[in-house]
Amino acid sequence: MAIFSDDDQLKPKKPENKAETHHLPAKSKDLERASTDFDKSFENNIRPKKFDEYIGQSALKDTLKISIEAAKETRGILTVEDHNVLGGLGGAVTEVVTEYSPAKVLRMGLQDVFGRSGSPVSLYEMFRLTPADIAENAEKLLG
Repeated sequence: MAIFSDDDQLKPKKPENKAETHHLPAKSKDLERASTDFDKSFENNIRPKKFDEYIGQSALKDTLKISIEAAKETRGILTVEDHNVLGGLGGAVTEVVTEYSPAKVLRMGLQDVFGRSGSPVSLYEMFRLTPADIAENAEKLLG
């Protein structure tokens, strides 16, 4: 059964008789639902259930474990990165900490801006990442 007519207008062609309609595929909602159910089942089976089941990145796991313990013992966590905060350590800490302990997380770093060239000292000053800036944000976090 042709889906489109032979002319260049690409108009849908109506079935000539009811028998042709039985050969159509399942409704898109049914296919979408089946696909979604499969995806969820697959994700649930391959994703680690416990923190210790994650494979690799031992340095990152150690950092995140420390962050979780710090969140339980303090009033907040301050992360400092000398690059864009999007997709960085602060984001990873935030994602993990919020699952295990309620804590305020303040992320310092480049706030979704393009990097610049220059000496480290001038760049830290430009992006407010000096020791004084870190101390100021730590006081805000605890205050």
